[in-house]
Amino acid sequence: MKEVTRREAAGAPLIEMQRVSKAFPGVQALDEVDFAVRAGEVHALVGENGAGKSTLVKILTGVYPMDAGRILVRGRRAEIRSPLDAQRLGVRVIHQEFTLVNDLSVAENIFLDVLAVGVLGRAPRRWMEQQARAVLSRLGLDLDPSTPVGELTVAEGSSYSPW
Repeated sequence: MKEVTRREAAGAPLIEMQRVSKAFPGVQALDEVDFAVRAGEVHALVGENGAGKSTLVKILTGVYPMDAGRILVRGRRAEIRSPLDAQRLGVRVIHQEFTLVNDLSVAENIFLDVLAVGVLGRAPRRWMEQQARAVLSRLGLDLDPSTPVGELTVAEGSSYSPW
Protein backbone atom coordinates (compact mmCIF):
# COMPACT_ATOMS: atom_id res chain seq x y z
CA MET A 1 0.00 0.00 0.00
CA LYS A 2 1.17 3.51 -0.75
CA GLU A 3 2.19 5.94 1.97
CA VAL A 4 -0.59 8.10 3.40
CA THR A 5 -0.55 11.58 1.85
CA ARG A 6 -1.17 14.84 3.70
CA ARG A 7 -4.63 14.96 2.10
CA GLU A 8 -5.45 11.58 3.59
CA ALA A 9 -3.85 12.37 6.95
CA ALA A 10 -6.19 15.37 7.10
CA GLY A 11 -9.15 13.02 6.95
CA ALA A 12 -9.82 12.76 3.22
CA PRO A 13 -11.08 9.28 2.31
CA LEU A 14 -8.78 6.73 0.73
CA ILE A 15 -11.82 5.13 -0.88
CA GLU A 16 -15.25 6.62 -1.54
CA MET A 17 -18.24 4.90 -3.04
CA GLN A 18 -20.84 7.50 -3.97
CA ARG A 19 -24.51 6.82 -4.80
CA VAL A 20 -23.74 3.24 -5.82
CA SER A 21 -26.69 1.26 -7.15
CA LYS A 22 -26.98 -2.32 -8.30
CA ALA A 23 -30.01 -4.34 -9.38
CA PHE A 24 -30.39 -8.01 -10.15
CA PRO A 25 -33.46 -9.48 -11.86
CA GLY A 26 -36.35 -8.71 -9.51
CA VAL A 27 -34.15 -7.25 -6.73
CA GLN A 28 -32.72 -3.79 -6.07
CA ALA A 29 -29.64 -4.87 -4.09
CA LEU A 30 -28.16 -1.37 -3.59
CA ASP A 31 -29.93 1.96 -3.96
CA GLU A 32 -27.62 4.99 -3.99
CA VAL A 33 -25.32 3.74 -1.23
CA ASP A 34 -22.46 5.92 0.07
CA PHE A 35 -19.42 4.39 1.77
CA ALA A 36 -16.04 5.89 2.68
CA VAL A 37 -12.83 4.57 4.24
CA ARG A 38 -10.13 6.82 5.69
CA ALA A 39 -6.53 6.02 6.59
CA GLY A 40 -6.28 3.84 9.69
CA GLU A 41 -9.92 2.77 9.66
CA VAL A 42 -11.22 -0.77 9.70
CA HIS A 43 -14.82 -1.42 8.69
CA ALA A 44 -17.13 -4.34 9.29
CA LEU A 45 -20.30 -4.54 7.22
CA VAL A 46 -23.11 -5.93 9.33
CA GLY A 47 -26.73 -6.51 8.37
CA GLU A 48 -29.42 -8.99 7.56
CA ASN A 49 -29.15 -11.48 4.71
CA GLY A 50 -29.98 -9.67 1.50
CA ALA A 51 -29.04 -6.22 2.84
CA GLY A 52 -26.42 -5.73 0.11
CA LYS A 53 -23.19 -6.16 2.10
CA SER A 54 -21.62 -8.68 -0.24
CA THR A 55 -22.85 -6.82 -3.31
CA LEU A 56 -21.17 -3.61 -2.14
CA VAL A 57 -17.89 -5.43 -1.48
CA LYS A 58 -18.08 -7.26 -4.81
CA ILE A 59 -18.52 -3.96 -6.64
CA LEU A 60 -15.55 -2.45 -4.81
CA THR A 61 -13.40 -5.48 -5.63
CA GLY A 62 -14.43 -5.67 -9.28
CA VAL A 63 -16.49 -8.84 -9.13
CA TYR A 64 -19.75 -7.05 -10.08
CA PRO A 65 -20.18 -3.92 -12.16
CA MET A 66 -22.27 -1.16 -10.58
CA ASP A 67 -25.35 0.11 -12.38
CA ALA A 68 -24.89 3.70 -11.19
CA GLY A 69 -22.63 5.75 -8.96
CA ARG A 70 -18.91 6.27 -8.80
CA ILE A 71 -15.85 5.09 -6.92
CA LEU A 72 -13.00 7.38 -5.94
CA VAL A 73 -9.63 6.04 -4.81
CA ARG A 74 -7.36 8.67 -3.25
CA GLY A 75 -9.66 11.37 -4.60
CA ARG A 76 -9.55 10.18 -8.21
CA ARG A 77 -12.31 8.46 -10.11
CA ALA A 78 -11.54 4.75 -10.41
CA GLU A 79 -12.83 2.34 -13.02
CA ILE A 80 -12.92 -1.03 -11.27
CA ARG A 81 -14.00 -3.56 -13.88
CA SER A 82 -12.21 -6.62 -12.52
CA PRO A 83 -10.53 -7.94 -9.38
CA LEU A 84 -7.19 -7.15 -11.02
CA ASP A 85 -8.23 -3.48 -11.39
CA ALA A 86 -9.05 -3.39 -7.67
CA GLN A 87 -5.75 -5.05 -6.73
CA ARG A 88 -3.78 -2.55 -8.84
CA LEU A 89 -5.47 0.24 -6.88
CA GLY A 90 -4.52 -1.41 -3.58
CA VAL A 91 -8.08 -2.47 -2.75
CA ARG A 92 -8.13 -5.69 -0.70
CA VAL A 93 -10.82 -7.27 1.42
CA ILE A 94 -10.56 -9.65 4.36
CA HIS A 95 -13.57 -11.92 4.10
CA GLN A 96 -15.30 -13.28 7.16
CA GLU A 97 -14.74 -16.86 6.08
CA PHE A 98 -11.69 -18.02 4.22
CA THR A 99 -10.28 -21.37 3.28
CA LEU A 100 -6.63 -22.30 3.01
CA VAL A 101 -5.53 -24.54 0.15
CA ASN A 102 -3.50 -27.31 1.78
CA ASP A 103 -1.65 -28.29 -1.40
CA LEU A 104 -0.36 -24.74 -1.95
CA SER A 105 2.47 -23.07 -0.06
CA VAL A 106 2.05 -20.39 2.59
CA ALA A 107 3.15 -17.80 -0.02
CA GLU A 108 0.69 -19.11 -2.62
CA ASN A 109 -2.16 -18.94 -0.09
CA ILE A 110 -1.26 -15.35 0.80
CA PHE A 111 -1.29 -14.40 -2.88
CA LEU A 112 -4.08 -16.72 -3.98
CA ASP A 113 -5.89 -13.81 -5.60
CA VAL A 114 -2.92 -12.94 -7.83
CA LEU A 115 -1.76 -16.42 -8.85
CA ALA A 116 -3.26 -15.98 -12.31
CA VAL A 117 -1.55 -12.65 -12.95
CA GLY A 118 1.98 -13.75 -13.81
CA VAL A 119 3.56 -15.32 -16.86
CA LEU A 120 1.85 -18.51 -18.02
CA GLY A 121 -0.99 -18.00 -15.57
CA ARG A 122 1.04 -17.82 -12.35
CA ALA A 123 2.64 -15.07 -10.34
CA PRO A 124 6.42 -15.58 -10.05
CA ARG A 125 7.18 -17.94 -7.13
CA ARG A 126 10.31 -16.02 -6.08
CA TRP A 127 8.35 -12.74 -5.91
CA MET A 128 5.52 -14.34 -3.90
CA GLU A 129 7.93 -15.91 -1.42
CA GLN A 130 9.87 -12.66 -0.99
CA GLN A 131 6.67 -10.66 -0.38
CA ALA A 132 5.28 -13.37 1.91
CA ARG A 133 8.51 -13.44 3.94
CA ALA A 134 8.18 -9.67 4.53
CA VAL A 135 4.52 -9.99 5.58
CA LEU A 136 5.21 -12.92 7.89
CA SER A 137 8.13 -11.05 9.46
CA ARG A 138 5.95 -7.97 10.14
CA LEU A 139 3.42 -10.25 11.81
CA GLY A 140 6.11 -11.92 13.91
CA LEU A 141 5.48 -15.34 12.35
CA ASP A 142 8.49 -17.58 11.85
CA LEU A 143 7.21 -19.60 8.88
CA ASP A 144 8.96 -20.61 5.68
CA PRO A 145 6.79 -19.19 2.86
CA SER A 146 7.57 -22.21 0.66
CA THR A 147 6.06 -24.67 3.18
CA PRO A 148 2.83 -26.31 1.97
CA VAL A 149 -0.01 -25.21 4.25
CA GLY A 150 -1.00 -28.86 4.72
CA GLU A 151 2.34 -29.46 6.47
CA LEU A 152 1.82 -26.76 9.11
CA THR A 153 1.09 -27.83 12.67
CA VAL A 154 -2.32 -26.96 14.12
CA ALA A 155 -0.70 -24.11 16.09
CA GLU A 156 1.08 -22.74 13.00
CA GLY A 157 -2.01 -23.05 10.84
CA SER A 158 -4.28 -21.35 13.37
CA SER A 159 -1.92 -18.38 13.71
CA TYR A 160 -1.72 -17.96 9.96
CA SER A 161 -4.17 -15.94 7.91
CA PRO A 162 -3.80 -15.40 4.16
CA TRP A 163 -4.21 -11.68 4.77
